[in-house]
Amino acid sequence: MSTGQGRTQHEEYDELAVGWALGALEPDDESRFTRHVENCERCRQTV
Repeated sequence: MSTGQGRTQHEEYDELAVGWALGALEPDDESRFTRHVENCERCRQTV
């Protein structure tokens, strides 16, 4: 799935995973990533 900017959706989530693991995300990004990781095995393994 493309975001229209040449990046895949998971490239964005890969970046968010780093911030999430460090506790450094903005509240909106943290909520979005937390919802995503509940259903994404790849991201759960990343964090």
